[in-house]
Amino acid sequence: MNSYHSRVGAIRSRLQMGSTPGNPELLAEWSQAQTQLTQIDADIATLNQLSAQVSSDAGTSSYLLENIRAAYSLSGALEEDHRQLRLLEDEVNQNAIVIDRALLSLNNELNRQAQYVTSERTSLVELAADINTGQSYSTPGRRANTAPRPVSTVTPASFADKRPLVVIRFDKPDVAYEPALYQALSRALERRPDATFDLVAVSTQRSWPVCRTPRR
Repeated sequence: MNSYHSRVGAIRSRLQMGSTPGNPELLAEWSQAQTQLTQIDADIATLNQLSAQVSSDAGTSSYLLENIRAAYSLSGALEEDHRQLRLLEDEVNQNAIVIDRALLSLNNELNRQAQYVTSERTSLVELAADINTGQSYSTPGRRANTAPRPVSTVTPASFADKRPLVVIRFDKPDVAYEPALYQALSRALERRPDATFDLVAVSTQRSWPVCRTPRR
């Protein structure tokens, strides 16, 4: 976790000093941070399995206590038998208390870890946006209260006088569109860091291009 925070902190420091939009070095560091956060998800899954095992142990303890207490009513027992039952009951009770405390602690840790991962996922999304623009916008979570931009209605006529930023033809299987798209977006953001984009996708029986054009 310390390595994750160090990596994220280093990315933010570089952004605060100023960087190029879509800096590939920062993107690589961001990808590593995302991988580290995913590992925390795996740790949460392990905690869930442990919690399930402890819950099973708690059920077993309750079952044993019920049977021990039921044994007191059996006929034909000696005083020594009841003395042994009381000793066994005390031991199972003590174990049940330990199990209940462990289960409570596990559940609290699970909730804490889940909230932490949810918060960090939001921060990583915001950090990715900062990397795309090449600058940091103060503290994490600052976009939570910002008003969303209005979405304009797109019609075919509205694109009649515009040139596409990039045209990608899906005329064969497994088209590697990411490099061309990323390069076109990076160049556009270098010229206009506050640019927004319209996505046009046409799907028919044939393959058609996907176009992205900057709004003017």
